[in-house]
Parts: sequence; C-alpha cells; structure tokens
Amino acid sequence: MGDLLDCLGEELYGGAVQSAVVSVGCGKRLKEIFDGRSAKLAFLGGSVTYGYNSSAEEHKSYADFLAEYLSERTEVEARNYAVSGTDCYMGLFVDELLVKDYAPQIVFVEYSINEELSPLGMEKYESLIRRLVSRGCVVI
Repeated sequence: MGDLLDCLGEELYGGAVQSAVVSVGCGKRLKEIFDGRSAKLAFLGGSVTYGYNSSAEEHKSYADFLAEYLSERTEVEARNYAVSGTDCYMGLFVDELLVKDYAPQIVFVEYSINEELSPLGMEKYESLIRRLVSRGCVVI
C-alpha cells in the first residue's frame, strides 16, 4: 500500500491537510524555535500535568522534568498552568486569562483523562487546539 497521498489522491489529500488541526510543519517550527536558542513553553492540563501524586520527592510534574531536560540544551522559560480535576473548559479559560498574554511558542495540552466521560470532550479539546494554533503556537 502506498502513502496517504497515493491512497487519497491529490485533491482529497490537499483538502485534508488544509483543514487539519495538526500542522505538517510542526517539526520544522520546533527546529526553528530551538535553533533560536530560547523557547517559551506552556503546559495546560489536569492532574497529570499538574503533577498530582507524583513519585518525585519534590512533587515534580512531567512539565518540570521536561523543562529541566530542555534547559540543559537551550534557554527555556516554562509555565505550568495545570489545575487538577479540570477539563478543556478550564483550559480555554486559563488560555484567555494567562496563556495568551504569556505568548508561548510551544504549548503542551493534556486533558484526556478528564475528557473521557464528557459528552462534548472532543469539541472542547479541538476548540482549544485550534485557538492555540491560530495564534501560531506549536501544540503538542
């Protein structure tokens, strides 16, 4: 079986890429950000992102570990905006109040556990992702 372009055809593939939430150019954008020798990161999510019940002695979240790891390679400013027990409604709210003005280049989003039972989970999640992408953020 060929690649996706071969399977869908040029017109359908072009339409899918044009309307996709995830940009094909994320890898290139990440390289440009890190080649610039500094990066602003933001983390949005629930308890997993917050670091609830972390096994680390100092209550570190994965956001803390990732920021430390990246800071050994480049200048990093990171902010963790996670709130335990929340879903993407909180993410949309926090984005409007705090993240937008901080203007990060890269935003990590993780609400999957809290969205599992929500009837509008996918719509809220997609809304948040689209909002961030429209401002030029790389969303992971």
